[in-house]
Amino acid sequence: MSTDPVQLTTAQISITVTVFHKIGGTHNFSNADIVVANTGEGAISQDKSNDPIVVNKAVNIGIAVYASEGDKFSYYPVGIAFQEGNSDDPLGNSAFPTRTIVSTKSGSQLTLSDANPEENSFEFGVIIQRSDGFLSVIDPQIRNSGTNQ
Repeated sequence: MSTDPVQLTTAQISITVTVFHKIGGTHNFSNADIVVANTGEGAISQDKSNDPIVVNKAVNIGIAVYASEGDKFSYYPVGIAFQEGNSDDPLGNSAFPTRTIVSTKSGSQLTLSDANPEENSFEFGVIIQRSDGFLSVIDPQIRNSGTNQ
């Protein structure tokens, strides 16, 4: 199976910010509802909203961030960080070889390629920026199944 990002199917994760906690405050992460909006032909799965997301095969994953109903702010993904302590790839450079952010007037989307090399769990931090400039982090709980179907 090819792990060339151009040839991979694309799945979509939607993150809706429910409580924003800026970096440097008393909380490590913002609260959010995290849902698989498109499985990318079964490349990723999730039992129910906010459950861990399981990557079943190499895939491009699009991540979009939205405001809750009534929230006066907008939110934009501006980066992503990884940490995996039990491998030769602690920062995810092999597992996630391509990361891009595409911005438009109406929002932005972060897309990463998950090469799904083996079963493992990375700590993810999706870095978001609120429309007033403050930054925060959301943990989407994504893990690789290692099946590479």
